[in-house]
Amino acid sequence: MPPPPRPTPTPTAGPPEPTSKPRSPMAAEPGVVPAPPGQPLQPSAQFGILPANVSKIADNWRTQGNTVGALDFSANTAAKGEGSATFAAMRTVADPATAATDSIAKRLTTLADGLRAFNSRAVETDDTAADGFRAIPER
Repeated sequence: MPPPPRPTPTPTAGPPEPTSKPRSPMAAEPGVVPAPPGQPLQPSAQFGILPANVSKIADNWRTQGNTVGALDFSANTAAKGEGSATFAAMRTVADPATAATDSIAKRLTTLADGLRAFNSRAVETDDTAADGFRAIPER
């Protein structure tokens, strides 16, 4: 007598089981973040980043964008070395390299402007929301 047929496994729905235990999520509100020396604590600092830190990031992106945008490849067009494939390639790199660095510079400065605008609106929104809670009479 032949052995009974094996049951067909039922496909499982969803992703496979993790091989390690997932880590615990971080607390949504870690508490008050101390302000840098000489700066008052701002209501917007409650979620772990100060508006001054966001401004520094935006400033850094703008500085880096300006630095990248100022790169000059014009000297490559004057590379000498007839018959050399390397020098021939160097002479043709200026336009594409300038186009690439101009694009990167524009992206960095646009990101900086967007982050600065976001930071300004976030502080204003946080302060407005907090004012609504502060307006509730004490009991």
